Amino acid sequence: MGILERIQLFRKRKRIFRYRHLSPVIDFAHYLNAKYGFFETELPDEAVKRILRERISHYVEKFFERLLAKSASKD
Repeated sequence: MGILERIQLFRKRKRIFRYRHLSPVIDFAHYLNAKYGFFETELPDEAVKRILRERISHYVEKFFERLLAKSASKD
């Protein structure tokens, strides 16, 4: 469905995979819920904005990681 991305971790004996969300919006919603119980509690808008400012660098890093991987695979 294109929601998760599978990343293989290189080990000596066993193939291990790590999964992460492709969509930053879904990832941020799951992060807020896991860390702060966002769906059960009322989290102020200012707190959500502050948390998003902290996490935005992570999402930009993943974007450039995928972009560089695509450009390297075309060469």
